[in-house]
Amino acid sequence: MSQLSVREVTASYGELLLVEQAAMDLLAGLCWTVKNLYGETFGNAGTEGRVSERQAEAA
Repeated sequence: MSQLSVREVTASYGELLLVEQAAMDLLAGLCWTVKNLYGETFGNAGTEGRVSERQAEAA
Protein backbone atom coordinates (compact mmCIF):
# COMPACT_ATOMS: atom_id res chain seq x y z
CA MET A 1 0.00 0.00 0.00
CA SER A 2 1.46 3.37 -1.02
CA GLN A 3 1.55 6.48 1.14
CA LEU A 4 -0.44 9.55 0.08
CA SER A 5 1.56 12.68 -0.53
CA VAL A 6 0.90 15.85 1.47
CA ARG A 7 -0.66 17.40 -1.64
CA GLU A 8 -3.06 14.45 -2.06
CA VAL A 9 -4.13 14.59 1.58
CA THR A 10 -4.60 18.37 1.48
CA ALA A 11 -6.64 18.13 -1.73
CA SER A 12 -8.99 15.61 -0.14
CA TYR A 13 -9.69 17.77 2.93
CA GLY A 14 -9.47 21.29 1.55
CA GLU A 15 -12.02 24.09 1.52
CA LEU A 16 -12.72 23.53 -2.18
CA LEU A 17 -13.85 19.95 -1.71
CA LEU A 18 -15.62 20.33 1.63
CA VAL A 19 -17.33 23.71 1.19
CA GLU A 20 -17.04 25.36 -2.19
CA GLN A 21 -17.64 22.32 -4.40
CA ALA A 22 -20.62 21.25 -2.29
CA ALA A 23 -22.13 24.74 -2.62
CA MET A 24 -21.51 24.82 -6.38
CA ASP A 25 -23.12 21.37 -6.75
CA LEU A 26 -26.16 22.52 -4.76
CA LEU A 27 -26.59 25.66 -6.87
CA ALA A 28 -26.09 23.71 -10.10
CA GLY A 29 -28.80 21.32 -8.91
CA LEU A 30 -31.10 24.35 -8.69
CA CYS A 31 -30.29 25.13 -12.35
CA TRP A 32 -27.90 27.99 -11.55
CA THR A 33 -24.85 28.49 -13.72
CA VAL A 34 -21.78 28.13 -11.51
CA LYS A 35 -18.13 28.91 -12.09
CA ASN A 36 -15.08 28.27 -9.90
CA LEU A 37 -13.26 31.62 -9.78
CA TYR A 38 -10.31 30.48 -7.67
CA GLY A 39 -7.80 31.66 -10.28
CA GLU A 40 -9.66 34.88 -11.13
CA THR A 41 -7.65 38.05 -11.68
CA PHE A 42 -8.97 41.56 -11.14
CA GLY A 43 -8.67 44.97 -12.80
CA ASN A 44 -9.09 46.23 -16.35
CA ALA A 45 -7.55 43.08 -17.80
CA GLY A 46 -9.20 40.75 -15.24
CA THR A 47 -10.56 37.37 -16.26
CA GLU A 48 -14.17 38.10 -15.23
CA GLY A 49 -14.28 41.89 -15.61
CA ARG A 50 -14.42 42.64 -11.88
CA VAL A 51 -12.29 45.38 -10.35
CA SER A 52 -11.92 43.64 -6.97
CA GLU A 53 -13.14 40.58 -5.09
CA ARG A 54 -15.57 42.85 -3.19
CA GLN A 55 -17.60 43.39 -6.37
CA ALA A 56 -20.42 40.82 -6.40
CA GLU A 57 -20.98 38.63 -9.45
CA ALA A 58 -24.50 37.49 -10.21
CA ALA A 59 -26.09 36.57 -13.48
